[in-house]
Amino acid sequence: MAISVKERLLAVLDDLGSDELKRFKWHLTTENQLDGFLPIPKGQLETSNRLDIVDQMVQKYRENVAVKITLDILKKISRNDLAEKLNRDCPIGPSEEDGEKFQHEYKLEVKRKFLHVFNGYQSRAINNFSMRSTQSSTSQRVEVERSIRNMR
Repeated sequence: MAISVKERLLAVLDDLGSDELKRFKWHLTTENQLDGFLPIPKGQLETSNRLDIVDQMVQKYRENVAVKITLDILKKISRNDLAEKLNRDCPIGPSEEDGEKFQHEYKLEVKRKFLHVFNGYQSRAINNFSMRSTQSSTSQRVEVERSIRNMR
């Protein structure tokens, strides 16, 4: 049976010492360290063990991109031996096409969420304006009625 990408990533993380694992996590949570990919929020990794880290990476970045990010981080923490082993043993290498597809899908997701939030904000603003307009119309009507009564 072939070893899965997740198992290979886990084997690499198992070879890291505790200080190296801390540095690995730091790179995953630090913007500008992932070559254009958004970091995993620090709170999600604080208490994560090696299994959790692999699951979170694959969930957030997909297998091919998780491998690429792992390779990049291993090189940054001077574990070129593990990077070479992962690069050699991993059945799927990172492809530029997959990365571009992931980034395109991610941008669409961010845009969808932005529009959802913006539309919700816009709806609340319209409702608030309508309520203020109704309140001011009511108060204007009351003032007009008073003026008419006073004229009589």
